[in-house]
Amino acid sequence: MHCTMAAVPSSLVTALFLLMLLTRLVLSHTLAPLNVDLTEWKILPTGERVSCPEKRRRIHMEHWRTQRGFDALNQHRREDLHSTEYYQLQDVKFNENFKDIRSSGKLIDSNSSALQEQDVTALLAFKQSIEIDPLRVLASWTKNSDHCRTWTGVTCNKKHQVVGINLPGLQLNGTIPPAIGDLAYLSYLNLSSNNFSGEIPLQLMHCHNLSTLDLSVNQLRGQVPPGLGKLSQLKILWLSYNNFSGSIPESLAKCNNLNFLALSHNNLIGSVPATFGELKQLQELWLENNKLAGSIPAELGLLNQLQLLVLKNNNLTGPMPPSLGNCTSLVILLLGYNELTGAIPVEFGHLSQIQEIGLEYNWALGGPVPGFLSNCSQLQILFLGACNFTSIAPEIWSMKSLGQLALFSNSLTAELPLEVGNCTALRWLDLGWSQNNLTGSIPRTLGKLKNLATLSLIQNSFTGGIPSELGSLPQLTTLWLARNYELGGPIPEELGNLSQLQSLDLGFCNLEGSIPGEIFKGCASLVKVTMYSNSLVGDIPDGLERLQDLQILYLQNNKLTGNIPSGIGNCSNLTDLVLSNNNFSGIIPVSLSKLPNLRVNLDLSMNNLTGSIPWEFGNLTGVQTLKLSTNKLAGTIPDTLGSCTSLQLLDLSSNGFVGEVPLSLGNLSNLASLDLSNNSLTGSVLALSSLQGCTMLETLRLEMNKLFGSLQLDFGKLQSLKYFSVANNNLTGTIPSSFGSSNSSLVLVDLSWNQLTGVIPQQVQSVHLRSLRVLTLAHNLLNGSIPSWIGSLKSLQVLILSHNSLQGPIPRNLADLDGFKVTSNSSASKSGAFTLNQRVNLTLRGESQEYAYVLVATTFFDLSSNALTGEIPRDLGKLIALRYLTLSNNSLEGEIPPNLGSLWELETLDLSQNTLRGTIPSGLAHISSLNTFNVSFNNLQGLIPADGRGQFATFDISSYLPGNPGLCGDVIKRPCSSPPQQLQPRNSSQKDDHWTLFTDAISIPGFWVGMTIGFCSVIFVFISWAPARSFVFHPKKRLAGGVHSHYGAYKTRS
Repeated sequence: MHCTMAAVPSSLVTALFLLMLLTRLVLSHTLAPLNVDLTEWKILPTGERVSCPEKRRRIHMEHWRTQRGFDALNQHRREDLHSTEYYQLQDVKFNENFKDIRSSGKLIDSNSSALQEQDVTALLAFKQSIEIDPLRVLASWTKNSDHCRTWTGVTCNKKHQVVGINLPGLQLNGTIPPAIGDLAYLSYLNLSSNNFSGEIPLQLMHCHNLSTLDLSVNQLRGQVPPGLGKLSQLKILWLSYNNFSGSIPESLAKCNNLNFLALSHNNLIGSVPATFGELKQLQELWLENNKLAGSIPAELGLLNQLQLLVLKNNNLTGPMPPSLGNCTSLVILLLGYNELTGAIPVEFGHLSQIQEIGLEYNWALGGPVPGFLSNCSQLQILFLGACNFTSIAPEIWSMKSLGQLALFSNSLTAELPLEVGNCTALRWLDLGWSQNNLTGSIPRTLGKLKNLATLSLIQNSFTGGIPSELGSLPQLTTLWLARNYELGGPIPEELGNLSQLQSLDLGFCNLEGSIPGEIFKGCASLVKVTMYSNSLVGDIPDGLERLQDLQILYLQNNKLTGNIPSGIGNCSNLTDLVLSNNNFSGIIPVSLSKLPNLRVNLDLSMNNLTGSIPWEFGNLTGVQTLKLSTNKLAGTIPDTLGSCTSLQLLDLSSNGFVGEVPLSLGNLSNLASLDLSNNSLTGSVLALSSLQGCTMLETLRLEMNKLFGSLQLDFGKLQSLKYFSVANNNLTGTIPSSFGSSNSSLVLVDLSWNQLTGVIPQQVQSVHLRSLRVLTLAHNLLNGSIPSWIGSLKSLQVLILSHNSLQGPIPRNLADLDGFKVTSNSSASKSGAFTLNQRVNLTLRGESQEYAYVLVATTFFDLSSNALTGEIPRDLGKLIALRYLTLSNNSLEGEIPPNLGSLWELETLDLSQNTLRGTIPSGLAHISSLNTFNVSFNNLQGLIPADGRGQFATFDISSYLPGNPGLCGDVIKRPCSSPPQQLQPRNSSQKDDHWTLFTDAISIPGFWVGMTIGFCSVIFVFISWAPARSFVFHPKKRLAGGVHSHYGAYKTRS
């Protein structure tokens, strides 16, 4: 009995012990998933994986760089200001929070089994809403398994109730189901960095225990639910990088425990809620990259726990509230890319913990950079670029902690003080770009900044030379001094000591001398070298072959001489090589064909290079631009260029190339511009048909060659073609019928100076040529009439059909050409947005001139030297922007239309050699811009208007005579007392009567007076001066045999 009784306790103890072991084992498996590490990997929109403590920091920094829009930010990483330890501490707090909730007794419910079943149903509904699960993350979510032990990302408490779902960055695609609200004890929900779409279900507001909600980096849309304000336990709310719209709910201010609020990178509108001043526990507020407007609420100054405030890249206006100076815990303040005004509040000097201030791209924010910022002893980054600051307080240069100072594109003036050398912690100093105007010399004290990595003084007005002390900066990676046009002298050889230098920009200065060889020998890390547009002389020094990291070399627009060094071919990473507009001579190095990464520019144009194009250039399959124009190259164009399949621009113009256009060029499917003009290319123009496969071709220039044959190009296959010129060749036949037969992008067509025959195509739909601005068919053998469709070309501004055999009247609808109605005062003309950047040869004042570009207000109308008949259309006066009007050498008749006097911008008017009659309209005398005027060889009569006054007073007699016997006025010395004479109409093919031309050109009385005086003078000389008599009347000479000749007026004395 006693034994039995004694055994019972022993068995009970054993059972209890086993039960404890089993419980421990169960709990260990149960609690394993509860160790939620908030440093799980996150995936940015760029695809980069970063950890959660890094997430806030990296998202901010990467997008800050993108918004900055400054090349330096892409080449040089900013030093990480944000303390990693600080964020790790915050994450530890989050984990502790979560563990406290996980083990809290408040989560224990008597009806736990029912809740467990409810949780499982909700989770399976969540799984059902997932449409794409490429990583099979939810494959473990099955009914037959324990959701707390084996379901990925699910965390439970002691009673097997779901308290956390952690599924970030798993490429899940689907929606968030309403059933998520059935997870009554859910405290942590992280679905960030996936592809969830749709809206946040309202049922989520039933999760009253929710303390962390992270749905960032998804495709969620709709409004931010106001019901989130009911989640009183919420501490972390991350909704950034979605498509939320509408305004920010003011109800979020009811989340009294909120520590972190991120709504950045959405489409939110409205204002920043002033009620956010009630979030006393708020430490971080991210609202950047939205469309928020209005002012920054002063109530934010009540947030004494706030450490990070990011409102940049919105539409916020007004001054910055001084109350922000009360946020004494503030570490980072980013308000850039808004429309803030005024000055920096003096209260900002109280921010003793501040480490970064970013106010860039607030164009109306300005005044002096205040000295009180030196009280911010922890300040490391001060970004004030693209504002309107006018000066820098001297106290700024005494800040020992300041590591980065950006004041680019402000209104800085005066000199850069020597005290800049006292800011010894500086790693980045940017005072460059367009609006600044710093003067004086570059301080030599910059050489004291031994930590300096980036120095940008671009586009100021510095004078003197480059200080040699800059060569003593061991950490310098970027040196940008370009566009200081008065910065002269030689390049210091001490720059060769900068072993870390990666980017050197000295372009658009006034530097002289040679390029120091020490730079290429000592700066082995160089990636970019630009020294363009200076006055550098000499050869390219040795050492280039050592720059294995070099990607960009710009030396154009200098006076460099010698051969192009073959060692450049060893710069295997070179992508961009521009040596144009120098005096390089010799042949093109074959080694350039061995640059495997050359994929942007190879520009050797405007030099004195000789020889031929190396056939090995066909190996440059990645190069996009090849320019060899304006050299002395000869030979044929190699067929191998057809292998450069990435070519977009090929310019071989102004050389001495011979032979035919290679058919292989038709293989260049990416080619957009081909310029072979001004060479000696021969062969049939039929070779151009091979280019019809270049569907991207926009520019085709073959003028000034020796091509012959009939132009049979199918314009319908070149839908992208904009600029087409085959002028100055030997082309014959007719203009292709495909011209204008289908929709095209043609802007310029120049077929002049050939031997084209036939008529201008009549079956053309003007709607197909709606972009055509320049049409020149001059100096051909065209006949027939001017087709009426030309008058429907709404963009046409240059029409030259001169020196043909065109007949018939001038179409009246030419007055409808809208391109001749865009005046120089119009917005389109002033903006320059419509400038045509193409060469055009135009005849002005009898001389052919090449226009490098055509402004929208450049308007030519030339129909001269044809056989046109009829009257000048009166409606031509509607072409109010017309500058050059030439109708000379035709058979036009009738009167000069009076409304031509309304062409206020007219510079040239030539109506000569017609049969015009009547008077010269008086309105023409009031055109102040008129500098060339010719109405000679007509039948005009009457008084020359405004005789002796205005612009007409500057024209000489040749503007009116010969011809026009009925004209009178002082300028032609013909009084108007006698009645006007009328010349008989003449046929343009008949010669003018010489006597009529003679009498029109001189004064008859003056002629006879001159003749009389001249005759009397000759007689007087003969009588009074013997040598003259002897010269004209030779005395008799002795002939052979002693016989005297009596020929002569006088006898000689014996």
